[in-house]
Amino acid sequence: MEFSWTSCRAGFNERIASGELKIAHGAWLGHNVAVVPPTRRIGIGAVVRAGSVVCTDVPDYAIVSGFPARVVGWRIPKDRIPVVLASQWWERSPGQLGGCRAEPAGAAPAPAAE
Repeated sequence: MEFSWTSCRAGFNERIASGELKIAHGAWLGHNVAVVPPTRRIGIGAVVRAGSVVCTDVPDYAIVSGFPARVVGWRIPKDRIPVVLASQWWERSPGQLGGCRAEPAGAAPAPAAE
C-alpha cells in the first residue's frame, strides 16, 4: 500500500462526495476511523482498526491500522484471497454457506455433530 503524506494532509481539506467511497462486503471499520481522500475503496473483508486514519485504498482482506493506516496483517493467507474472492460468498444465502467451515491451517477437521 503506497502512502504520501502530501495526499493524506490534503485529504483533510477535501470532502468525499456521495458515491465516491465504496466500502465492500464484509469490511469492518472500528470506532473513530477517519477515511479521507484520495481513498476510494475499502476492500472486501478488510478490517480497519479503531482510531485509524485511512488515506489510501485498502486491499481485500487486509488488516490496517495507524495514522496513516498501513497493512499490518491479513485476515486470510494472501495466496487464498483469489479463491475466496472467486467464491463470491457475499452473493450466497446462509443456507448455501452452511457447509463451509473455517479450520485453522493444519488443524484436523472438527467431528460432525450428530
